[in-house]
Amino acid sequence: MGDHTSAKRQAPPIPPGAAANQRREQRIRQQVRLDVLPVADGTGTLKMTGPHSGITIDLSSMGLLCSSVGFLPLGGLVRTYLRLPDMPEQPVACCGRVVRCDAVSSSPRYGIAFLDLSMT
Repeated sequence: MGDHTSAKRQAPPIPPGAAANQRREQRIRQQVRLDVLPVADGTGTLKMTGPHSGITIDLSSMGLLCSSVGFLPLGGLVRTYLRLPDMPEQPVACCGRVVRCDAVSSSPRYGIAFLDLSMT
C-alpha cells in the first residue's frame, strides 16, 4: 500500500473566468424610500395590486435589494419608484423582475433586477 499521508492534495483548477466572479456593477449601501407595484407573477398572470412602500438595502445600476415591501413572487414583474433624498417629489421609475428572495426574517428581502430606468 502506498503512503497517502505524504501526498499533497491540490485544489482543482479554477475555471476560466472564475477569478472574475464579482458583480459587474458596484453596489452602494443606501437606504432609499421605495414604492413597488406588482404587475405580473412569475407565470405572467397580471397582478395589479396596490403599491407597497419599503426601503432599499443596496443599489446598483443593475438592480436593488429591498425589504418591507410585502410579498413579491419570485420571477414576478414589478414597477418600482425610487424616491431619492435630493429629489423625493421626482421618483426614478423602473420596471424590474424579482430575481431573489431571502425569507430570513418576518420582513423578507427581495432582489430586483432592473429592466429599464427612467425619470417620471
